[in-house]
Amino acid sequence: MSIGARRDQVSPLEPTRSEPQSSDGRSAADDRVSALPRTRMLDGEDALPLVARLELLEGENAQLREALVSRVVIEQAKGVLAERFGLEFDQAFDVLRRAARSNRMRIHALAAVVVSARTTPVEIQAVAVSVLRTDGAAASNGRNVVPR
Repeated sequence: MSIGARRDQVSPLEPTRSEPQSSDGRSAADDRVSALPRTRMLDGEDALPLVARLELLEGENAQLREALVSRVVIEQAKGVLAERFGLEFDQAFDVLRRAARSNRMRIHALAAVVVSARTTPVEIQAVAVSVLRTDGAAASNGRNVVPR
């Protein structure tokens, strides 16, 4: 809230809420902000220091960027697996997820290997063949089951 603004007025500079809110009207961001140390402004109002707010926003920005990069690699791996095995995209994601879990790997790490390798990683091959057998995907679209 800007200096001199009343509590019942919304400043045009304040962003509108787009996060889901709990029954008491607080969002997850509100909870994170309220956990940070506060200082007293000259008018006696509690205010979050700008530096602390900036650090919080920079941290969230970094997390969102990392999630976006990770998601892009996973989407690329889904496309590669769909092409190599003749799978639908949801089946390709299932193969990626199962292979990562059964090999105790992070899905992003396995997706990066799929995207960068010219051949299908060993971790993926057995799971893909299993999915093809149970779903009958190879028979339904006439594609070869052997990965490239």
